[in-house]
Amino acid sequence: MKTYNSIFSLPSLMLFLLFFLIQLPKSQAQDIGGLGGNKPVTVTGGFSSQGTFYNASGIANRRDPFFWMLNGNLNINLYGIDIPISVTLTQQQRNFTQPFNQFGLSPTYKGVTAHLGYRSLNFSQFSLSGNVFLGAGIEVNPQNSFVRGTILYGRFVRAVPIGGIDGLVTGVPAYERMGYGAKVGLGRNPERTVELMFFKAKDDENTVNPNVAMSSSIAPAENLVLGVVGKQQITKRIFFDIDYAFSAYTKDIRLGRSELDNYKSFNNLGNLFTPNASSQFNKAIHTNLSYRLDNYEFKLSYRRIDPEFKSMGAIFLNNDLEDITGGVSLRALQNKLTFSANGGIQRNNLNSDLLSRLTRGIWALNIAYAPSQKFSMNASYNNFASSTRLVQVEELDSLFYSQVTRSAGFGINYLAGTSRVKHLLFSNLNYQAARDNNAGNSTFYSVSSGYQYNIVPLAFNVTASFNINNNTFDTFDNLTIGPALAVNKAFLQKKMKIGVSTTMVNLYNTGILSSRNINVRLTNNYMINKHHALSFNINWLNRAALLNTVKAFTEFRGSLGYNYRF
Repeated sequence: MKTYNSIFSLPSLMLFLLFFLIQLPKSQAQDIGGLGGNKPVTVTGGFSSQGTFYNASGIANRRDPFFWMLNGNLNINLYGIDIPISVTLTQQQRNFTQPFNQFGLSPTYKGVTAHLGYRSLNFSQFSLSGNVFLGAGIEVNPQNSFVRGTILYGRFVRAVPIGGIDGLVTGVPAYERMGYGAKVGLGRNPERTVELMFFKAKDDENTVNPNVAMSSSIAPAENLVLGVVGKQQITKRIFFDIDYAFSAYTKDIRLGRSELDNYKSFNNLGNLFTPNASSQFNKAIHTNLSYRLDNYEFKLSYRRIDPEFKSMGAIFLNNDLEDITGGVSLRALQNKLTFSANGGIQRNNLNSDLLSRLTRGIWALNIAYAPSQKFSMNASYNNFASSTRLVQVEELDSLFYSQVTRSAGFGINYLAGTSRVKHLLFSNLNYQAARDNNAGNSTFYSVSSGYQYNIVPLAFNVTASFNINNNTFDTFDNLTIGPALAVNKAFLQKKMKIGVSTTMVNLYNTGILSSRNINVRLTNNYMINKHHALSFNINWLNRAALLNTVKAFTEFRGSLGYNYRF
């Protein structure tokens, strides 16, 4: 059974990487020309330990009475290549991880960048986007050049042959997937460019045991994606951009080649794509048309992704959707006021082959106003409406479902005082309500308001606040309300920071006070020097039961920690 492609094997790649390191030691898209002033090897990292004590009365312990944990992190940088090593030890488990199997470098020289090892390149959202591969690639982008290009080749999925090695179960089965692609860009002006691209990936059917594949219901697949991304400044104020992709996807390459009646051009692509009875062809498009003024922008967007559109180069893509949206944004009063509004509609079941169709409306407003550094406020409103209707039996009204979700937020901050003493007033309100035609209603709101007093030279501040949270669903109503107080102070030239906070929360169930919770927390962090630090924390929680159905209890948590950095 073959585990790696014979042309592009992992051992040959590692040898090539070693040779490259010796010849051109630089990484992470940094210019090799500046190598002389860099250290060839740097080592950073640290060690931390923590012990946590726990005790509860009135309830069963919710964790061990004592819990310890040791952490070690080491990062070796070899000519810009990061090699992280981490160790974690606890009383529950002991593990050692050395993720050297995720290595890579991207050296650059005069507009040419080489990508080697585990890398991630981006062509477009519908073709190659964010998928990590083990391989090699080259980007050529000289300064002020009209033409630029990218090519890549590598392994996108490592084979997991469950049951293929003496019956050993090693994980979720997967075929080895190799892929390659190219992109060519034209244009110097970023507002007037076009990029043509293709991406090809194919599974190796010999890398998973056939019996395992049958029992796991998996099949080797093949994918070819052709795409174009373009930007065009039509006039001084009007801009247009488009992202289009066409995907040819074969779900099972084992079925053998067959001639297509539709998309006949794919019958003659040779090894680039082999069509058969499981092949499907879908497209995706996203366009924007915007009109820009100095402080205003109007935008109209359209997006459509066919059902079952897939690309092996993208980690995840939603499909079977079509939407059109419009929006406006503006800045006024010397950028002190910003405003945006967006709205549109979205639908699915584009081929009308599902039992139901979902139609969704989206509306959003946002405004922010900051006339000075002392005062600021913001507000937002969203209205999401959706409806689902049975398509094939539309006369059954009982199968129609609609829901509207509204949410709003408001915040305000006022800062006063001098450079020595500062006063801050703040308040935040959030509201959300959901309604549907089946009498399923819920409402949630929260309010938090407070005041902070800060003596800057003494590194001392006090914050007092009052918090309200209410959640209502049909006949159920839950309300929590109470004050909070926090005091923080730094000592020894800010090397030691001590904080004390306390909160009291009254819990009401359907208007009846059921319990009162008091929580006290003490934190102490002491930086001995740039290498050593200590921490000490105590948390005490007491719940007083005011109803017979509620159990009273007290909980205590304490922790002591040490950190070392080098």
